[in-house]
Order: sequence, then structure tokens, then C-alpha cells
Amino acid sequence: MPALPIDIYHRGSRLLDTLKSYYAKEAEAPPPISPRTALLSSLAFTALYVAPFYLSPTLRSTSPAHRDAPSVIRARIRSVTLACAASLFLTAYLLTTHAHATPRDLLRLWGLWPLSLTDTLRLPALVALLFAGPLFKSLLAEGAWRSLTPSALKADLWTSWTGYRNLIAAPVSEELVFRSLVISLHLAARVPPTRIVFTTPLVFGAAHLHHLAANLRACTPAGSAAPPLRLALQCVAVSLFQLGYTSAFGFFAAFALLRTGNLPAVVLVHGFCNAMGVPQFWGRVEGGDGEELGVEWTVAYYALLVAGAGGFWALLWAWTESGNALVAF
Repeated sequence: MPALPIDIYHRGSRLLDTLKSYYAKEAEAPPPISPRTALLSSLAFTALYVAPFYLSPTLRSTSPAHRDAPSVIRARIRSVTLACAASLFLTAYLLTTHAHATPRDLLRLWGLWPLSLTDTLRLPALVALLFAGPLFKSLLAEGAWRSLTPSALKADLWTSWTGYRNLIAAPVSEELVFRSLVISLHLAARVPPTRIVFTTPLVFGAAHLHHLAANLRACTPAGSAAPPLRLALQCVAVSLFQLGYTSAFGFFAAFALLRTGNLPAVVLVHGFCNAMGVPQFWGRVEGGDGEELGVEWTVAYYALLVAGAGGFWALLWAWTESGNALVAF
């Protein structure tokens, strides 16, 4: 791995410079935080994040069908806020006590400072290119462009509790805990960058497995101990798909944070992906309200889907290159 430039103190921190030197050459001294401590802390963050869903009477008794109720969303946001605060405190304690991190070091390792406006805009643009097909389908085929008004956007982000949860609360909290804090500990433990990219998102994906228990409970008939086998298998299949999808996004998000050192950009990408959902990979493209469209719409959609994926891959390294990178690959 090539060494990074050493003239980055003005935009970084002494601790990060030291850690980068260990990634660039073999180090003799042990890391300030062991990889085991980093992993156990990450699992503790997951427990803190998920535990309220089982300890809170309001959240524990809520079925998946009622998860969009405003009272449930508010309760979840309160519990997640406390989990974020506890995880932030624990991470700061470990980094300041064992790695002797300064406040400046913490901001740098967490991807909060310094920030490049170019990175903040370029990373979402890269992901928008990946979603060229779904954007075409949503905006043009389904006519969603008509609702892109300031009042409608305000309603989706602030007035609607569901929109606030999906587009603001969830991206901010999940990226802070499972990306920023988890990765900073693994950096302090000198875990290789590639391993960070492909292992830390599994913690994030595992945090979503608690939905399996809720779905199984919702499918269980009254008076029965377990749901029918067919429904149970469906729940497992859905949960495995969610695990795979969230882990795949996590691989990219971890890679992007390490490459740009820009947490807000990753949060924007997360919110965008939540808004877009899972792309359509088969079937004919329909208009709004199931309106039947000509076959040319379907051809254009799948052509853009493939072209967008190709463009994303071609520009991945160039558009994630930044002088604020946390490590070098």
C-alpha cells in the first residue's frame, strides 16, 4: 500500500496521521485499541440500538403493521437518540483514553471535519447515476416530477413522521453509529481498510435482523406458538434479502467514508437510497396508478439501469477520491 502525503496536518489530526503511517508500513507497537475491543464495542452499539424495541412497552407490543403510527415513530426516535448518545460517549471514551485522541482527532475520525463541498455533492451524484433507471421510472414514467414542489418536499421531510424517519432520522442515526463510530474504532485498532469495508457493515446488517422476530410474531396465529411453515420461510427469506441489501449498501458506505472522510455525504446517500427503495429488476414498467405504458418505456428503463450501473462502476474510484481520505487503499 503506498504511503499517503504527510502534509495533511492542517486538514487532519496527529492521531490520524499516526494511524495512516501504520497502514502504510508495518508497525511494531500494538494498536491503541485491539481489534477485539473494536468488534465488541460495535456489537454493544447494535445491542444499544435494538434493545429498546424489546424493552419499551410501546415498541415491544407494536406489530409491523403499526410501525408507521406517529406515536410509534416518535418512541423509536427517542430510543435511537439515546442509543446514539451512549454509543458516542463510549467511542469518545475509548479513543481519548486509549488512543489519546483530541477533540480535533475525534471530529476527523468520525468524518465530521474537515468537509469538502465537492465530496458532499459528488458522492450523492455518483449514487444517483447508479439509480438512473429508477429515477427515470419514478420521475418520468410515474410522473413524480409533478410533486417536486417546496411544499411537497417540506411535507415529506418534516410534516410526515414516516418521511422524517426514513429520510432524516434513520440515515443520520445509522450512519453515525454503524459507520462513523464503528469505523473510527476499527481504524484505531489498525484493521486493514479492505477488512473494514467488508466486515463492519455486517454489524449494521445484523441490527436489522430484529425485524425477523417481529415479522414471525405478526404471522403467528392467536393461540399458536409459531407461524405456519410457509409464512415462517417467507419471513426468513425477506429478512435474508434485507440483510443482503443493507450489507451491500454498507460495503459502499464504508468504502465511501474511508475514501472521503465525509459523513454528511454518506448520510445524504443513505437518505436517497431510502427514498428510492429497491430497483425493479424484472417486469414491465408502468405509469402512475398502474397506467399501462408503451414497451419503449420498459426498454428505456432497463437500458438506463444497465448504463447507470456501468457508469457508477467506471467513476467509483475517481468520484470518491478526496484529500480528506481516512486511509489509502
